[in-house]
Amino acid sequence: MRRDLSLVVPVAQPYDGRPVKAAVDGASVSVDAAVARAAGMLRTCRAPAVVGLRALTIEACREAVHLAEAVRGALFVDGCARQAMPGHEPVIQTATLGHVLAAERVITVAVDEGHPVVQRLRERRVSIDAAPSDLSGVVTLRTARKAFDGAARVAVLIGPRVDPRIASQWHRLAVGVQRQVRVAVVPLPGADAANARGAAEVVTWQTGVAPSACGVDFADGAPRRGGSFDSRARRGAFDVVIDFEQGMAAAAEGTARIAIGSDDAGGQAAVRFSTPGLALGVAARVMRFDGIVLWLSDDPATAPPDPTVALLKQLREAVAEGDGQ
Repeated sequence: MRRDLSLVVPVAQPYDGRPVKAAVDGASVSVDAAVARAAGMLRTCRAPAVVGLRALTIEACREAVHLAEAVRGALFVDGCARQAMPGHEPVIQTATLGHVLAAERVITVAVDEGHPVVQRLRERRVSIDAAPSDLSGVVTLRTARKAFDGAARVAVLIGPRVDPRIASQWHRLAVGVQRQVRVAVVPLPGADAANARGAAEVVTWQTGVAPSACGVDFADGAPRRGGSFDSRARRGAFDVVIDFEQGMAAAAEGTARIAIGSDDAGGQAAVRFSTPGLALGVAARVMRFDGIVLWLSDDPATAPPDPTVALLKQLREAVAEGDGQ
């Protein structure tokens, strides 16, 4: 199980069963008192943001979406600007990790040798070749098509720092040779991706808007696409941020912060909740980069639920109760 989860939770931290702890302005308080303070901040703020859903389980992501909608805030899978992927060919040739491991030949594009997927391929003694990571290199290969000689199943692994236009060219190449060779083009996650795929799928399913490079904004009531967190936070667009990643470095000075997570390395927060995050042993799920859903526990039927789910629900209900008074 830990090996399957290694691409989502690189450093496995087991859940020790400790309850959620809370602090307000650095002083320990009860969870109820902290929830009341956070709910008050959200009711009176002008433009809240919910940031870092990739650090949550799928179940917690669902509650985070409900909370963002309740406070008419902006929702972000992470706090970094992500470049949107341009349109691909009509057919996108992708695959799961299992298909990659079964490939006869693998081509890497700007993928670190130490990447866990590469290490597993080495164990299976799969032929691995590095391809140029520039646009002219892939265009040359697309014309020559020599990279696929002698193989029926090929996987092309795209590193996390590759220009999306180059990835699009690899998809175009795969479409062009699909009658002769089955080529899968698989983008690999960075070391900090965590549950980004799972969070993006949850947001898309619940709102009908894919977050991609931008967030989903409920400011007008209905979900719509907005700009990246980086660019908007630097302009002071948000006055309160619920931060699950503990790193709101891009936010403008004076932005109040509600931190929820297993660590608080990102600085001071007006309200802080210590939760297990993506810890092993909770009855909750994550999604690997290839779309495979994985449980964080061996036996979900007997494992404790993710306490972050109940905390977010309590916070949303506290906001609603205050609005009704």
